[in-house]
Amino acid sequence: MDMKSDNLTKWLRPVALSAVIFGAFALENDLSAADEAPAKSRTRRRASGGDSNAEYAAQEQLKKGLDLLEAKQDDRGVKLLMSIGQMYPGSRAALQADMVLGNFYLEKRQYDLALKRFLNGEKSDNPEIQAEAYYKIGICHYNAGAFSQAFMSLRQVTNKYADSVYANEA
Repeated sequence: MDMKSDNLTKWLRPVALSAVIFGAFALENDLSAADEAPAKSRTRRRASGGDSNAEYAAQEQLKKGLDLLEAKQDDRGVKLLMSIGQMYPGSRAALQADMVLGNFYLEKRQYDLALKRFLNGEKSDNPEIQAEAYYKIGICHYNAGAFSQAFMSLRQVTNKYADSVYANEA
């Protein structure tokens, strides 16, 4: 096993674990919300992709994609992760898939592709994901040579998310 694949494997394990844990919490929240919500609200949530069955299926697909990336089947894993956003656009798994793909592309030094994925992360309602997205956007801009854009993105991390781990890194 070479050094790059060893680093990628070390990176993918915690990401996969956090994705599964995050998915379990998301599924639990969706199930409890479905019990309390009126029927009209549940119908609207299903139409927007927030149905617990759809979220579960999206989380399963995310897990399979992570497994494929870890097994060094990059093409299949990337295609599977990309399809989550197309099949389940409103799901939490779609956001997680974008962040995983962004990290994958960042590791491969494909900054334009990584940047596109991280831009989806800044739309999240979770402040930790937003902080990570802004930080990684700054890293992509920096590595691509767009230093002023990198500075602006990293400044947002330190101003808006001063309590996060990414503020210290920025």
